[in-house]
Amino acid sequence: MKIAVSCGGTGGHFYPGLALAREAGGDASLVLLSGIHAPEQKAIAEKQGLRAVALPAMPIWKRAPFGFARGLWNGFFTARKELKTFAPDAVIGMGSFASAPILLAAKTLSLPIYLHDGNARIGKANRIFSRFARLLGIAFPPVNTCVCPVSECGMPVRPELEAQTSMSRGEAFAKMRELFGVEWQDDAPLALIFGGSQGAAAINAVLPEAVAQYGKKELRIVHLTGAGKKAAADEAWKPLPNPRLVLESTPEMGVLLAAADIVVSRSGGSTVAELALFGKAAVLIPYPYAAENHQTDNARYYESSGAGSVVLQEDLSAETISALFHRYLDDGAALKAVSEKAKVLARPRAAAHFLAAVAEDLETVRS
Repeated sequence: MKIAVSCGGTGGHFYPGLALAREAGGDASLVLLSGIHAPEQKAIAEKQGLRAVALPAMPIWKRAPFGFARGLWNGFFTARKELKTFAPDAVIGMGSFASAPILLAAKTLSLPIYLHDGNARIGKANRIFSRFARLLGIAFPPVNTCVCPVSECGMPVRPELEAQTSMSRGEAFAKMRELFGVEWQDDAPLALIFGGSQGAAAINAVLPEAVAQYGKKELRIVHLTGAGKKAAADEAWKPLPNPRLVLESTPEMGVLLAAADIVVSRSGGSTVAELALFGKAAVLIPYPYAAENHQTDNARYYESSGAGSVVLQEDLSAETISALFHRYLDDGAALKAVSEKAKVLARPRAAAHFLAAVAEDLETVRS
């Protein structure tokens, strides 16, 4: 089965699409990229041995409506040409209006259209394009509806990351010693703190004081601050005695997730899916400006299973986080029970399951 994957825009749309293309294989996939990050994303896809095409620039419509219209028009004709040449069996849209030129081109060529949504709230673009789609793959049970049938296949993630879910805590600490030069053994709890790819000023500001109020010097901290935010974070952590590793970012998220006892983070779809795969207790602080507040829906889904707690940014305080650290970290048996509840939510091999659902549906088209 040959697929063309339409993705772009934010990493939350791009990386799951990349995982699908990698699952299909380089000879059987074409990645069509639109949006302001398309050139960089093309380079990432090509490093994975995938054929990728960056469509003409298409800025966000609210910021530059004329530029968006021009990009949509030019992207449509570029995508149509690429699709005619590649002749895929299916075209898969990963959400966001960055997929618009590709999906419209697919529609004019009568190619079967499939969609995937990585959040608990089906996004506006997918709701619109579901009128033309045969199936929508979803990462979580949706809080709203769309026109086409849905398949709860899970969130496609990098195969390297998924492979690390079998890593033991001891193995993860050994790998941390090798990668980061820390001298930690796996004999004390570890909190992993991050705010998404850009970091989160609100999280960065509150967590050092929260750890200070928690008051347990043995708690180890790994804090991913986001680009340009490390110096300020180092200064904030300086008065605390807790062993810590402060980085702007790292490609070794699988190692850190395997080592962590608790995670404090935003609640994008990929983050929530990965927390479930690794079975992690989590304090989720939804990004308050996410489209249609979808990060809150993701976080509430995770919380509803007993796998974590939601703290809205307006309620974020050192006292609140400190209390949650006591709840989750002071009772080993309770923490293990929370981990098991998180694992129930996991949807491993989501890319393979979604492509299998597409292939099964294509059989009905051909028959």
